[in-house]
Amino acid sequence: PSSMKVSACRNEWESVQVIASGKAAQLARCSFSLSQPRQDDGTLLPEPRILWEYDVPVKKSSPEAPLEAGLFPDALIPFENGGKPNLRAFRGLLDEVNFRLWIDFKVPVGQKPGVYHCQCTTSDTSSESILGVVELVIVVQSETLPMKPSLRSSFGINERRVARVHGLDREKDGLKLSRVMERYYQVMQDNRIEPNM
Repeated sequence: PSSMKVSACRNEWESVQVIASGKAAQLARCSFSLSQPRQDDGTLLPEPRILWEYDVPVKKSSPEAPLEAGLFPDALIPFENGGKPNLRAFRGLLDEVNFRLWIDFKVPVGQKPGVYHCQCTTSDTSSESILGVVELVIVVQSETLPMKPSLRSSFGINERRVARVHGLDREKDGLKLSRVMERYYQVMQDNRIEPNM
C-alpha cells in the first residue's frame, strides 16, 4: 500500500512494517529514510526507532516443524535512518529477497493527541532517484497507559551473531562491535526486555 495508519495511546509503542522486495544487489543500492512525524500545526512526535529484518534460508526443515524449508525472517537489527542494507546479510541469495523495515513509534506520556504524518522514502543511490514513498499516519489517542510493566522477561543475545550480521571481526573491530552491542541493549531496555548477560 502507499499509506498505512496506526493508532496508539500515550505512553505506548506502536509499530509498522515496510517491505521492499527485489534482488539483493539491487536492494543494497537503495537507501531508506523516514521523516519525523508531525501534525499540521507543526507539533512533532519523537523520531521513531528503525530496525531491519532480512530473510534467512532454511534448507532443511525439522521433521516436527509445521513449515517446509524456505526463506524466513530473522532477528530485528538496529538500522540508521537514511542507511542502506548490508549486502552480506542476504547470505549470497541470488533470487528475489525481502528487506523489511520495522518502524517503532514511541508516544510519550505528555504527547498532544491528534493525527501525525510522516513518509518512508526508498531511493536508488546510484541514480539518485526516488523509487517509492509510503505515507505513514499515526493517530495519538488521549488515553495514557500505566508506567509499570507487569510482565517479567529475559532475552538471549549472541555477540558472535551480531558481529557476523554487521560484517564485523570480533578481534579487529572490538570497539565498533561494543558500540553496536550497546545499541542492541538500549533497544531491549527501551522495550523493557532484560538481556541475558
